Amino acid sequence: MKQINEMQLMNMIYEATKMHMTKYDKNGNPHCEMTDDKRMLEKIFSTDYCKQKLMDKCISVKNIQVIANKINWIWVGFPLFNEDELEHLYVLGPFYTSGMSTNKLRDYLAAQNMPLDFKNAIIRLNEGLPVVLYSELLHWVCFLHQFIYQDEEETPELEFFPIEEQLKKSHKKETKKAKLGIEYDKSFHGSYKYEKFLFSAIQEGEYDKVIKGRSKFRGKVGNLSNGDPLRQGKNMVIVLVTLAVRAAMAGGVPPEEAYSLGDYYIQKVENLMDISLIIELKEEILKSMSDMVNEYKGYRDYSKVILDCIEYIERHIEENINSKHVADYAHYHVDYISKKFRKETGMSIVQYITDKKLKISKGYLTYSNYSITEISERLSYSSPSLFATIFKKNNGITPKEYRMKKYEE
Repeated sequence: MKQINEMQLMNMIYEATKMHMTKYDKNGNPHCEMTDDKRMLEKIFSTDYCKQKLMDKCISVKNIQVIANKINWIWVGFPLFNEDELEHLYVLGPFYTSGMSTNKLRDYLAAQNMPLDFKNAIIRLNEGLPVVLYSELLHWVCFLHQFIYQDEEETPELEFFPIEEQLKKSHKKETKKAKLGIEYDKSFHGSYKYEKFLFSAIQEGEYDKVIKGRSKFRGKVGNLSNGDPLRQGKNMVIVLVTLAVRAAMAGGVPPEEAYSLGDYYIQKVENLMDISLIIELKEEILKSMSDMVNEYKGYRDYSKVILDCIEYIERHIEENINSKHVADYAHYHVDYISKKFRKETGMSIVQYITDKKLKISKGYLTYSNYSITEISERLSYSSPSLFATIFKKNNGITPKEYRMKKYEE
């Protein structure tokens, strides 16, 4: 990591997210002042060889890796190499993508052979553990990727492990085999080539290509958690969503829409307790992201000036923007740019902005827990009533009715 004060960076991340970031040497020794809480977090991280497994996986694939322990605490590892030798490992975590209740944690710990003071420390630290939304996590992963590797162009490659065959086995059988340390020779492992293939297919909106290409990539399944196939399945979907969101954005999908859909799927998978439903969700993610890319392919036929206008609108869509703002950005008279915009897109700038805001609002209504007032404020409407009026005029139902309809579906 160059041209940056590492301590300032780590403090900034903690202040913004409450996620710890720790730097380790090649032997796994932390490079930081160890407070009592940090010592305990380090002890928990080392339990069941969780830290060692993350280090081994990072060294093996030379890539960013994710791991979760048995109580669903998650860490992300960023390996830094000097030629082929691990020099440092930066670790972000622990955190949740969805919280665990204290009662549920107590029930789990009650069955574990641990000292009482260790159990109490876990419960205390668990209460302060941050729950990080997917879009926020992806933001920080990309941010750290750029600073650690000094690479602003390449998309962070998180290893993806397809899981169909492993997850088709029963939960009981999987758990028993995991405890015995048995490997699953017939399941298959997502390689770097598969990641690149999958990224390319989603970027082009070619879901059929994803289906047809699976048989080319086979191997062993990788473990992203310690012996819990359900948790492993969820972690794999998290990694899949990370890759799919980045691919969709590379294919032309606006970031706020890709992130919104990603948030929805990360929350949905955390609520699933059925292995077969996780398999189905993976397919839904691949198809949804590919379909979203196809929706935006029409942009490629627009002139550069209109593409610039659309880019401006996309970046400022949650602000109170109008035709004059767009024209000023494009350095053209508002009448000229309005006519050109309508000619190429088939709609006025005002209608385009309205449609985009409403589309984003539908994403919030479907995939988030934001109130209608909060959605109105996020999209810079002057009042919730104005937002509701415009929404109903364009959709025939109110935002509340739309949310209830989607909930029932």
